[in-house]
Amino acid sequence: MRTSPGTSLSLPLALLGGGPLLFGAVLLAQVEPPVSLLRRVAVDCGAGQSLASALTQPGDDLEISVRGICRESLTIERDGVYLLGGDPLRDGLRPADGVATEAVVVIRGARRVRLENLSLSGSSGDGLKVLAAPEAIEIAGCRVEDNAGWGVAVVDSEVALERTVLTGNGSDESRPGGGLLLTRGSAVTCTECVVAENPAAGANPGAAVLSSSRLTARGSTFEGATAITAQLHSSVSVSDSQLLGGDWAIEASYESEAFVRGGELFGPFLAADRSALQLLGVEQTYNPAQNFVTESSSLLADDRAAETGGPVSTRLTGLTLVSDFSTGKIVDNSEIGELACSLDARVFCDGSETKVSSAGCGRCP
Repeated sequence: MRTSPGTSLSLPLALLGGGPLLFGAVLLAQVEPPVSLLRRVAVDCGAGQSLASALTQPGDDLEISVRGICRESLTIERDGVYLLGGDPLRDGLRPADGVATEAVVVIRGARRVRLENLSLSGSSGDGLKVLAAPEAIEIAGCRVEDNAGWGVAVVDSEVALERTVLTGNGSDESRPGGGLLLTRGSAVTCTECVVAENPAAGANPGAAVLSSSRLTARGSTFEGATAITAQLHSSVSVSDSQLLGGDWAIEASYESEAFVRGGELFGPFLAADRSALQLLGVEQTYNPAQNFVTESSSLLADDRAAETGGPVSTRLTGLTLVSDFSTGKIVDNSEIGELACSLDARVFCDGSETKVSSAGCGRCP
C-alpha cells in the first residue's frame, strides 16, 4: 500500500503485535448478539384490563402477570410470551358468554411461550390449541376445564405439560373432543398430570395420540372411554401412571407402539393391526371382558427388576386372547390369568416362575 509523503498508517499496536488470534477475537466481539429486552406487564382482569392489549407491548420477551379471570380468548403468534398466574382457581381466561371460539388460547407458530398457574375454561372449542410451534411450549400448574372440544389440542408441535389438570372437556357430542389430542407428528410430555372426568359423550378418550405423534408421561393419571389410544404410526411411553379406561385402558392400533412401565391398568388392553404393546412391571387391577392382541401384533409382559433392584411383576387378570398371526412373550415373574390363542398365533413363556392359569404356555396350539 502506498501513502503520500507525511502520511503514516495509524493501526492499533495491539493489532500489529497480536497476530491472527487477537484479530479473530476482535471480530468475534463485533458479532455478539444483542441482549434481549424483557418487558414485564401486569394485567388486572377484574379492573377490565385486557391480555390482548398487553400482547401489543414492545420487547423481545414479554412477561404478563395475570390477576383474576379475563373474559376473553387469546391468540399468541409472537415469540417470548410468558403468561403467569398465581392460582389457577383464581386467575385465568374464559371467553365471554355466547362468543364462539376456536380455543381459549391459540398458540400459532410461536417460540418460547409458557403458561403457568392459569385456568382455561368455557370455550365452545378447545381449551388450548397449539399449531406449528417450532419449539416446545410449556404449560405448568394449569387447569384446562369445561371446554366443549379438547382440553389441549396439539397439531404439528411440541408441548410440555407439568402438574396440569384436564377435566370436564369434550361436552359437545357433535364434535370430537376429550382430554388431550396429539396429531400430525406432535410430541407431548406429561409430568404429574391428571386427565380425568372428561365427559364420555362420543366415547371420548383421555388422550388420543394420532398420525405419527408421540406421548411420554410420568406419574400421571389418564381416564376415559379409552384412557390412552395410539393410532396411525404413533407411540406412547408411560411410566408409574394410572390408566383408567371404560372400554380400554390402553389401545395401540394401525402400526403403533405402547410401552407401559409400572403403574395400573384399570380395564382391558388392545393391540391391533401390526402394533406392539410392552408391559413392564404393570398391575392390571380390573378386566371385565378380555385383553386382545390381534392382526399380526405383539405383546411382551416382563418385570422391572433391573430398574428397582428386585422383581416387580406384570400381573394380568381375566382372559388374554392372542389371534391372527400375533405373538406374545411372557417373561420371568410375570403372571397372566387366562390365555387363549387362535389363527396361527404363538405365545412363549421364558422363566420357570412364570404363571399362567390355563394350558397353552410355551407354544399355543
